[in-house]
Parts: sequence; structure tokens; C-alpha cells
Amino acid sequence: MKVLILSANPQSFANVKAVGISLVYQGIDVSYLDTQSLYHQRFEVPSKFTRIITGISSSKPFYISNILRKIRILEALRKVVKSNSKKFDIILTGDLGMVECTIIKTLKVTKVFFIQDALLLRKQKMNLTRRLRYLYYGFRNRFSFCSYIFCSGQTTKESLILSGARPEQVYATGIPRFDNSHFESKPYDNKKLTVVVIGEAFAWHNLNSMQEAQKEFFEYLNDFSISNPAVEILIRKHPRDFYKYPELESLNFINGLEEGLGESISRANMVIGYAVPSTVLFEIMRDNIPILFVKHEKIEYSTMICKNEFFNHVQSVEDFKQLDVQTLKNTINADLDFTSVGTFINHQSSLPVILDYIMNEMNNA
Repeated sequence: MKVLILSANPQSFANVKAVGISLVYQGIDVSYLDTQSLYHQRFEVPSKFTRIITGISSSKPFYISNILRKIRILEALRKVVKSNSKKFDIILTGDLGMVECTIIKTLKVTKVFFIQDALLLRKQKMNLTRRLRYLYYGFRNRFSFCSYIFCSGQTTKESLILSGARPEQVYATGIPRFDNSHFESKPYDNKKLTVVVIGEAFAWHNLNSMQEAQKEFFEYLNDFSISNPAVEILIRKHPRDFYKYPELESLNFINGLEEGLGESISRANMVIGYAVPSTVLFEIMRDNIPILFVKHEKIEYSTMICKNEFFNHVQSVEDFKQLDVQTLKNTINADLDFTSVGTFINHQSSLPVILDYIMNEMNNA
């Protein structure tokens, strides 16, 4: 049996890499189709994988290229994939965008295992970009290319089903890069408070009012930092946030395309999340860094989000504005309850479970 791994994102690659290495140890032939250059990414690939180089590059990351440029890249990729003489029985992918679906369609592989890395909290709306993808996929939902979808927890499973995945496809196994994570609170004890704010790419999803609200929140943080020089505030822009923010004299922006999450977070002794509690916040929480989550008053959060006690919550930006530095420190020192974290991130050992599903398919082939 021959397995092909797809992923050009370092976080999602961590999931499929763990599965791929386990398959190699069981005598399975594993290859990796390297599309990192299309996304301007660069990370190490295990030497145990047979690496297939496409030779295709792009002046901009694929997802911000215009539609004509994307079509040219995909056509070139299709030709490269067709010219490869190696035949594959299974595809294991950590991403499921236009690049991955093009490869799956071209190879005509029917056994496709997708590990959904990102935490999803709501139905994905059918915006213009997704309508164009739907047309490109041949009037198919992208999940229709998959045999199995493995995800972080029950919340993401429900969101995937609402977004078009079939219930029998989706398994809330957890994801390998969170296997056996230990969540606990870490008290703040430094004199200087360095805060990293995790930005979101609202405009990318056509949520323009949310993008404007985020800009206003950043402007308030700028004023807060000017009034409280003992607080250093860094804004980590989402890699897909191309919104032009005004000059903010007291804030430093970190480009998520140029700096990895780990490097950004290493500077912080506190993190602020805004409006959407993404996978990034759980990753940070696993590293025992205090998190303050600022809700958006116009978002109807699920009951699970409202009741969880593993983030310190502020109900709105207006409530956040009532906090002084000492209250902020007291807030992040509050005791947290992590008993319900598994609803979002199943942090037990997912790897053997995912391997069982793959090996069963191989044995039944």
C-alpha cells in the first residue's frame, strides 16, 4: 500500500506527520507532495518520507493570489501530478483547499483521510470565495472528497456537519499535535506586563463589520498602552489579515506570515483573544500562558462557549475598558476549571485511533 501526504501548513503538517511516521514503522510506503513554496512556508519533512517536489512557485502565497493566477497554478500542479508515475492507494491530508482537492481529483484516489486542525465554532457561510470553489470542485462540497474527517472535538464536529460534511464522515478523535496535552493555569508574577493580542482575519471571511470592530478594539488598546507604560502590547496579525490598520504609535504589529506563533508567544506573559476563541488560544493555554478572552457583544456564543471556565472572560469591549492594570492582573490570576476543555480539544491520545481507521481501510482493500 502507498500513502501520499498533503499539507503546506506547519501546524496541520504536525498532525499528518505523526500518522505518517507511524505508518512507515509498519512498513507502509509514505510519500509527501511538497507544496510549501505555493504558501511561502518552509518546514522540515522527515527523511523517512519520499519527497515529491513540484517545482512550482508563486510570487504571493496561493490564497492571496487573484483567481486567474490561482487557475494557472492549479493547472501547472495538475500536470506535475499527472506526470508522476507513482500510484497511491490512500491520501492523508492536513489541509483541504483548492490545492489539495485538485491533487485528489487528479489522482482519482477514493480513500482520503483529512485531519481538520483548526477549531471551528460555527457554520462556514457560503461567501463569494466559497461559491467559486464550489464551482471549481464540480458543484461538490469539498468534504465530499473525503472518506474520513478527524477533528479536535465535539464542537468542531458539529460545525463541520453544519458546513456540509456528512455525520458518518466526521470523528471527534482529537488531533495528534494536542495528544496528551496538560492544561493548567499559570499565575502572573512579573512586574512588567507583556500582552500579545491574537488578531483574526474577519475581512477575509467578508465579516467587514467585525473587522471594523477589531480595528476599534486595537485603537483602544493603543490608548490603554499610552496611559499605562508598564504594559507592552503586541498585536499578532492573522496570516490572512490584509486589512490596512491606521498608525498606532504605542502598538507593535507582528506579521503572522513572517513570524511563527511560538516565537510571538515566547514574548508574552499574557494573551488576549478577541471575538472568536480559535485553536491558537488552546495551543497557548497548553503552554500555561494566561488568556483573557474578550467577547463581541453581537456574537451569539454557543452554550458551551458561554459556560466554559478555562478562559478568563470579559463580556464585551466596553467591559474591558473598565479594567485598570491591577484589575487586569487579578483577572488573569483567577482560578480556572479545565474539566470541560475536551468539548473543544480532545487531548487524549488520538494517534492510535486514527491509525486504526486507516489500517482497517488498508486491510479491507
